[in-house]
Amino acid sequence: MKILPVLKKTLVSGLESKEVLNKILCFTQTVEYEPIDNEPVFKGVVRNDDFRISLVNLPPHNALPLVIGHVEDTPHGSIIFLTFRLFPSSNLYLWSSFSLCLFCSLVFYFLAHLPTAGITSILVGLANYIILIVNFHRKTEITLTKFQEILTDI
Repeated sequence: MKILPVLKKTLVSGLESKEVLNKILCFTQTVEYEPIDNEPVFKGVVRNDDFRISLVNLPPHNALPLVIGHVEDTPHGSIIFLTFRLFPSSNLYLWSSFSLCLFCSLVFYFLAHLPTAGITSILVGLANYIILIVNFHRKTEITLTKFQEILTDI
């Protein structure tokens, strides 16, 4: 069982890999902030046969997935391998907040002899983890839908 959320998806497209990457590039604001013709849907980096993008999100969100993709040609189009994972800063937030809750729980339970506060501290850490995981899956579905819309020109 994985503790950190990572989802893998595979998409099949009738487009060649260069066409897929060009479509992604048309809707991606690069890290260097080069202007693009369309309204940016993603921001990130698109290279020869892979990309690292995330959804353009005006309010900051800890559960926004980083999409790491690789495109391979096939005789009838291309296969797109997608991996959705948390940004490194979100991983750090998740581990540090849970560690802090665990530490507080141990202090409350063993040193202060307040078992209710210790259990509450652990429950707060678990609630934080569950909320982050649920929001990650929700944002992953939104990102995947936008990605598929770009590929199908909806």
